[in-house]
Amino acid sequence: LLSKRMRKMPSTPEEKLVLSNSTLTYFEYPPGRAEAIRLAFKIGEIPFTDHRITFGEWKSLKPTYKPWHHVPILTLSDGVTVIGQARTILRMVGKCSGLYPSHNNNIVVAAQCDELLDAIDDVHMKAKAVGSHLSDSQKRREARADACSPDGGSIALGLAALDDFIGQHGKNGHAVGDTFTIADLNLFCMTSLWCSGFIDGVPHDVMNNFSHIQECRKLVATHPIVMNHYDSREEKNGGKLHEFETYYKNARNLD
Repeated sequence: LLSKRMRKMPSTPEEKLVLSNSTLTYFEYPPGRAEAIRLAFKIGEIPFTDHRITFGEWKSLKPTYKPWHHVPILTLSDGVTVIGQARTILRMVGKCSGLYPSHNNNIVVAAQCDELLDAIDDVHMKAKAVGSHLSDSQKRREARADACSPDGGSIALGLAALDDFIGQHGKNGHAVGDTFTIADLNLFCMTSLWCSGFIDGVPHDVMNNFSHIQECRKLVATHPIVMNHYDSREEKNGGKLHEFETYYKNARNLD
């Protein structure tokens, strides 16, 4: 049985049936915008196909992924219905997995989950934008490192805002409320991505000054289903995770 901190909201068999045996398509690496969706499927115990493509395959596939021409996309089991946009898919899977507060009139908590997801996107785009005008890669890395400085760096200010929000609206390690939601999963996945070196110049220890973020990362990383996900990925790949994924798995060891 899951502990009280691992609880999620109820979902119905009918809701799960909508997504059962659907196919999620995204890149093999980095885990990126599809990872929270994958974890939501697994925590909800909804069977799905995790279709991972290479960047080489993407060149020929992109024109066929209409109307948005990007991934992730979710193809339902009928083979016809296709849902695009990462946050839309995450909310849909979250509702069917008991990870989105759409029950019991939790409209405010649902809005707070959405608010945090939007804020995380803002920080992600801000981090990518820093130094993007610089052609010299070393200067770009230095600009991003400076932006992560706790002494007023723009990326650090964004992370501080996320941390403050969680401190105000989350309980017992959760990002919003006191049960597992897609806000927890998305925060875990995106902050782990930022720690991984995916955005060149953002240091691996960038989260160390943000206790609420780190507590949520550990809570998600130590969920039994999440632990099994990364342990299975490691076993499948000959006992070694991709460098990006190690930062997701290793969050279970945070102090």
